[in-house]
Amino acid sequence: MYRLVIALALALIALPAGAQNSGAQNSNAGLSGQWQGSYGYADSRPPVSFIMEATFADGSLSGTISEPNTFGTPGVPFLHAYVRGSIDGDVIQFTKTYDGTGGQSHSVQYNGVIDRANRRITGAWRIQGSGGQFTMTMQ
Repeated sequence: MYRLVIALALALIALPAGAQNSGAQNSNAGLSGQWQGSYGYADSRPPVSFIMEATFADGSLSGTISEPNTFGTPGVPFLHAYVRGSIDGDVIQFTKTYDGTGGQSHSVQYNGVIDRANRRITGAWRIQGSGGQFTMTMQ
C-alpha cells in the first residue's frame, strides 16, 4: 500500500503544469453551446441583443457572435464577430472582434462573472473610453 501511495504521488508530480487541476477546467466544457444575450450603453441608446455560439475548454473560450446591425453600413442586417478569451474560476475575459461585415472590424473587451447555477454571465464591456453592461444566458 505504501508503494502505491508513493507511486501515485510521483505520478502527480510528473504531470504537466496545470494537469492536476484539469477537473476544474473541464467543468467549463458544460458551458459550451448557444448563449443569448444583450449589451447596453451608458447613454440612452437601447440595448443590443446577440447570439453567441461558444466552446469552452481548458480554461479558454472561442466562438462567434451574431447581432443586429445597429451601427454598421446601412442595409446590412447583421454584424458578425469572433470571440476569444479565458476563464479563471468564475471570472471570464474575452475579446469580440468584428469580422468586417457591415464595415466593422474593431475589437471590444468583455469582463464578467459566470453564475454556473443559473447558466448566466454578467459583466461590463469597453472600447476606447466607452462601455456598458452585458448579460447572457445559456440556451
